Amino acid sequence: MKNPVLSQKLKSIRLLLLDVDGVLTDGAIIYTHDGSETKIFNVHETVRRKADWTTSAAGGKGAVREVCEALLKARGKWEKLPEH
Repeated sequence: MKNPVLSQKLKSIRLLLLDVDGVLTDGAIIYTHDGSETKIFNVHETVRRKADWTTSAAGGKGAVREVCEALLKARGKWEKLPEH
């Protein structure tokens, strides 16, 4: 993590709880042409501007992994993992 202030904030996090369904959705379910279900996630720009950091990956596309990786790196544990 190149940002020392953010790195310090990440180090102080002791518990990460995630609700992956319904918090940032409008409740709509969209069916694609092949019958798959998808949801639309929308974060109000005011929330985004107040955030210390946003992931480069979208939800469902690696965002949670990116957060976990940042937390582990901030604590110096990422390099100790067998594979990353």
